[in-house]
Amino acid sequence: ANQDSCADYKAAAVSCYDFISQPADKSVPSDKCCSGLRDYKNKDLKNACSCSRTFMSQLDKPHVDKLEQQCTLNMETACKGV
Repeated sequence: ANQDSCADYKAAAVSCYDFISQPADKSVPSDKCCSGLRDYKNKDLKNACSCSRTFMSQLDKPHVDKLEQQCTLNMETACKGV
């Protein structure tokens, strides 16, 4: 997937990161914070999976591990076989 096709995915991923990185939001379930990623995935699963793998590997954020644990693991489950 090229950068343009990943733009919506990137926006959703960054929004999810910003959301879960807020101290007050640590108790919020990951399925809520990642709804944007899930919505994008449902629109175009194959492209979303490609964007997931490329963008998450390049995302330079201090707490990317939280994003990966709460969002990417869910994404990878959906991406199996795609």
